[in-house]
Amino acid sequence: MTNIKKIICLLSILTIFIGGAYGYKKYAEYIHKRETGVYFLEQSKKIQEYGNRVEELTKFQQEIDELQAIIHDPTSTKSDIRKAKSRIKEIVEILKDKYDAEIDVETIDLW
Repeated sequence: MTNIKKIICLLSILTIFIGGAYGYKKYAEYIHKRETGVYFLEQSKKIQEYGNRVEELTKFQQEIDELQAIIHDPTSTKSDIRKAKSRIKEIVEILKDKYDAEIDVETIDLW
């Protein structure tokens, strides 16, 4: 084999090796980007879920404030007060079930 053929053969092998290394590098970058994208998507979903929980809890707090105003309003009827207390107990049960909260309405100054 002549020197030129040896050089061409060597360059061909080197080109294949460099091409393979380059291809692998691009593949690894793609996998990393895909995994990072999936990770950020999962984290985004968790953040959205936590945001929804905060929003729900805020609505419950606002509703409890309104119900307490009804309970403490001297012009409220006994029926309105009974309904307000009942709704507060419902909210407490929802919080116990959904958020595993330990709330005892008898020890809290809700009324």
